[in-house]
Amino acid sequence: MTQQKRSVRLCYDVTRLEYPHIPSRKAFERKVKTIPYYAILYCREGPKAFNDALPYMQRSKLDIASNDVWFSDHHLIDVFVKNAEGTRAVRPWLTVFFDARSNRVVSFLVRNADPNATAVKKCLRLGMEQSGVPNEVYFDNGKDYRSKSFSMDYPMSLVNQLGIKTIYATKYHGQAKTVERFFGTFTNRFSRRFKTYTGCNAKIRSECLQISDKEILAQAPTMDEFVKLLSAYIAEYNRTPNSGVDMNGKSPDEVYFENLEVKQVVSDLDALRLLCGNSEERTVHKNGVSIKNNNYFHEKLLYHLGERVIVVYDPDNIDKMAIFDMNNRAICMAEAKIRTPFRNTTEEDYIKADKEKKKARAIVREYKPTRDADIHEIIARNQLTEAAFREDGESGVIERVLPLAAENAAILKATDYSESSRRIGKEDDVSATLLEFYQKQA
Repeated sequence: MTQQKRSVRLCYDVTRLEYPHIPSRKAFERKVKTIPYYAILYCREGPKAFNDALPYMQRSKLDIASNDVWFSDHHLIDVFVKNAEGTRAVRPWLTVFFDARSNRVVSFLVRNADPNATAVKKCLRLGMEQSGVPNEVYFDNGKDYRSKSFSMDYPMSLVNQLGIKTIYATKYHGQAKTVERFFGTFTNRFSRRFKTYTGCNAKIRSECLQISDKEILAQAPTMDEFVKLLSAYIAEYNRTPNSGVDMNGKSPDEVYFENLEVKQVVSDLDALRLLCGNSEERTVHKNGVSIKNNNYFHEKLLYHLGERVIVVYDPDNIDKMAIFDMNNRAICMAEAKIRTPFRNTTEEDYIKADKEKKKARAIVREYKPTRDADIHEIIARNQLTEAAFREDGESGVIERVLPLAAENAAILKATDYSESSRRIGKEDDVSATLLEFYQKQA
């Protein structure tokens, strides 16, 4: 009754060395046959095998609609594929989102990298762009699915902002995630078509593939070829009649669209991209914020020097970073600062650097103490402020309440971050500004 799986004969012989007058081995064998199967399975095979063999609830899917529940999981594909450089044969990872009602694959992602929260968020975003927002997502217990982005306890998480409920599968219980049945079908009907199909481990690798890495590389498809064929297979799978529970012999596509009662569409894809981006906390320094050994700068960051901020970026495009304060309000879209060579620095490099310094000096002027201003300028500034507030109060502007993500996306999308958006504007010449205001009133 241990995972070393010793035979009855061995246990009997060892026991007899200590106790020579015990009954015969046949008596031991008869006793072993009375031990319940589950007790033997747990002790000899381990908790996972025991849990996989437990009875599970057979659930009807007739009471749920399409997009009510999506499953997600990862699968290490049993096929060798050339890496992006074409220098090495690798087994890529597949991440999928799978509609529970229809067994339809709503999105997938193939990567030559171990699965992580970035892959999950990107795959989820692709699914929401194509099929709308699910009501619930049913996740594995891996740390990539336990990211703060999917935590209902974190107010600014991706799932809370989109109103998605998260459910986590029972640990070590394969039946709890029906997407794993798709992976079995996927392996048998797609992966085995390739000459470089290797099986899930070296023991079951075919003899024809027990060759050198160089020879495997010569036979392997490129990543682009593989993804193209995979896309065609998933489209074929979604169109093929399915014998699953409550499918009635129809295809996943048919069942999905027949049971799609409500499609919740994200109208602002830029906001969705922000929500599904990676986020890190950083402190603003004089050159902006530092991510992945690069500095990202925008003049707006000069107002937040020394403050902690949240940096959000799309892993597929790190030329720009969205910067938020710690209350998740957008500050700016910062661009990567290009390091100029020690020699051959261009005039444009100096002009750009000079503009950044000028902006810092402008901040000093903007917040310059009023004791250094003329008394007439102070009176004029106060009158202008009061008049401007009165004008806003009479304009009948109705505040439009937007979701935070859409509001932030609109701020970051704007290209003009000049000080013209301030109520008073630049104060280099308050009298001129006041004169312009009164001319408008006249």
